[in-house]
Amino acid sequence: MKNQPSSFSEYLLEKGLISREQLETAHSIQNKERLLGTIAVEMGILSSDDALKAQEYQETYDVPFGEAAISLGFITSNQLKYLLDVRTRKKIRSGDILVREGFINKEKLYEELMRFEKKRHRLKKILVCDSSAILNSLLKKSLSKYGYQVLICISG
Repeated sequence: MKNQPSSFSEYLLEKGLISREQLETAHSIQNKERLLGTIAVEMGILSSDDALKAQEYQETYDVPFGEAAISLGFITSNQLKYLLDVRTRKKIRSGDILVREGFINKEKLYEELMRFEKKRHRLKKILVCDSSAILNSLLKKSLSKYGYQVLICISG
């Protein structure tokens, strides 16, 4: 039995829907958009000069950026925890970047995401709850074709 891809991005690669270069581009964009140093400077927690010094320390001693900034006395552990939380909230999913860059269209991405999740057996039942009977029906039909058991309700 063939091993399942470890991530949705790897699944898209295996299916030939994106190239390795496109995935690397998406990951590069994702990392640039969530670097701790950039967030710290944007928020006024670090100056640009201090961020550069922390980055040099990081590269010299092969430690994470936050650890470098703490070691140099630029931030506290509480500030690092806050920055990590902000970074997590700002993270952009690789799939969204792939769509934004035009490497795959949104419909195909969502279709493949449903197939990927089905293969991983994460979701089996889905509850659809909307006051619109038409929307409930459309969602049930769409999700059922991927093998999900869809339960409908019209109010919370």
